[in-house]
Amino acid sequence: MNTGNRSEPGGTSAFEEELVAAMGEFADRERPPAFDPRSMVRARSRGSRRLAAGVVTLAAAATAAVLLLTAGGGGQPGPAPVPPATGAAVSPSPTAVDGSLPPPGAGSVDQDTALLRLFTAAAMSRSQDTTRRVDLPEVMSLFADAHSYQQVWGTDGSGVTCGTRPDGVVVDSPDDVLLYRGTSSLHRRVAVAFDDSGRITGVTCGVPYAHGGDPAVAARYGAMVGAGHAPVDCGRPRPRLWLAHAPASGTVVHGWTLALDGGAPFTVGVDGAGKVTVHCTA
Repeated sequence: MNTGNRSEPGGTSAFEEELVAAMGEFADRERPPAFDPRSMVRARSRGSRRLAAGVVTLAAAATAAVLLLTAGGGGQPGPAPVPPATGAAVSPSPTAVDGSLPPPGAGSVDQDTALLRLFTAAAMSRSQDTTRRVDLPEVMSLFADAHSYQQVWGTDGSGVTCGTRPDGVVVDSPDDVLLYRGTSSLHRRVAVAFDDSGRITGVTCGVPYAHGGDPAVAARYGAMVGAGHAPVDCGRPRPRLWLAHAPASGTVVHGWTLALDGGAPFTVGVDGAGKVTVHCTA
């Protein structure tokens, strides 16, 4: 019997054909009931095909199991999905210190408004009566970065007020801010530095210029601080803090924008004799 590895069209090998012939001869001699050698070969072929299919199925199942384990299957949690990249996180806009100023993030803030917010918050922070009204997220939004905020503000705004506890502030310019308590100057001049984006980067403490401040405004509003509860200018209650900023110069009269306790602003004019005229609009 030739056992060479020959094949014929139709998928049955020569070996299988010779095996069938040999088994046929044996069958002719023995004739067991219902014995069909060709069906046995066909069954063997079907078994081979089922075995191959089973191997493929097992391989697929093993691959799937590996994928499931890699992705966190098998009862073990997989790594948390990474969210798609988005733009820079935007913090919610904090409420303004006095409730009347535009909140941070509502457009660019000019230096005068930043100085008003900074010194209003700092003076309030230095007083036990008003410190709870200070909105630190708003204060932080005025600074260029966290380092600048920590270096200048500290824990209670004392870096802004040069260690003093003022109840009056005159902001003539970013590098000429004078501090008062009552009607008296505290002999501190504060200079505030800004970066190109208008955010605060530092504060320097020094001595006042020879002709800085406004004695007439300091005398009027310094005398009002803590002096009873009767209304004062423009129906405002007597303040714990006054702040003059945005100076305006004229030929004879100069003026300021005033804010009492961080409230809605109004303007005053001061003539050459030191007389203060109040205008109940900003």
